[in-house]
Amino acid sequence: MDSGLVGPAIVPLPESFEFDTTAITTYIATVLNLVHTQDAYGILAGVNHHGRPVIPTLVFGLPLSELPDIILPPPSE
Repeated sequence: MDSGLVGPAIVPLPESFEFDTTAITTYIATVLNLVHTQDAYGILAGVNHHGRPVIPTLVFGLPLSELPDIILPPPSE
């Protein structure tokens, strides 16, 4: 089904990307613990826009109801 919307696409990360999965997993867990909401989730995905290189991107899904003000921690280096 084509909705007519145009924009970035979420795609799997190519295997050529190198990243520290432990640091990423820890960061996602830290953010989800801050939110402390049952239906929240975080994933690591790739974002691609019109054939440009895929960019590793953290995507968080947060329910809209009863969310406190969230200040994300800076990523560790």
